[in-house]
Amino acid sequence: MCKKDSVIFKNRTVEGVRLALCVNCNSKIELTIKKDKVIKVKEKKKVARDNKKLSRKNMLTLLQKLARVLDGDKCCTCDQPFTGGNIAHGGHGVKAQKNMFTAFLLQNIHAQCASCNIFMDGSQYNYGKFVNRTYGDRTFEKIQHLSSTVKKMPLTKIQELRTKAEEYILLGEGKTFDEKWKLRLEFIKWQEAWAATF
Repeated sequence: MCKKDSVIFKNRTVEGVRLALCVNCNSKIELTIKKDKVIKVKEKKKVARDNKKLSRKNMLTLLQKLARVLDGDKCCTCDQPFTGGNIAHGGHGVKAQKNMFTAFLLQNIHAQCASCNIFMDGSQYNYGKFVNRTYGDRTFEKIQHLSSTVKKMPLTKIQELRTKAEEYILLGEGKTFDEKWKLRLEFIKWQEAWAATF
């Protein structure tokens, strides 16, 4: 209760207790209520930002960046070096529109030139040969088969993937090609274990 008995400004119920308040005490309570509202709004915005970070487009962009960081300095399908105007894209062997799960697999994302990725629609035949030569026979066919199965990814698993990808982007910067390739294989191994849990 308000200790100033002089002028009662407002009767209000706070946490189930009816109080008679002066102007100062009422202002303090109003300020506390406003602060609580601001905190709640900030928390909602943070959740919205975090969910946006986990959106399909943002995750694809992050994984494409990871592929470009961990790959060499030439296109995986035509062997053209990335110099000047020929910039690296994160190309998918099995197109990202087909299935979210295969779109997020690092075995399905490699550095590719704009010509192959955009104008030759990913150069799938050469991409498949590259994947099979790199990871073992019939790997590309397995990825294609996975693209026809539906796998629901919980938000917590997508968050794990995001955290791991960000970690490996930092690890890969400034490393030699062999060190980067080792990191790529480590990430793929981690991703296989990650995918087996859902």
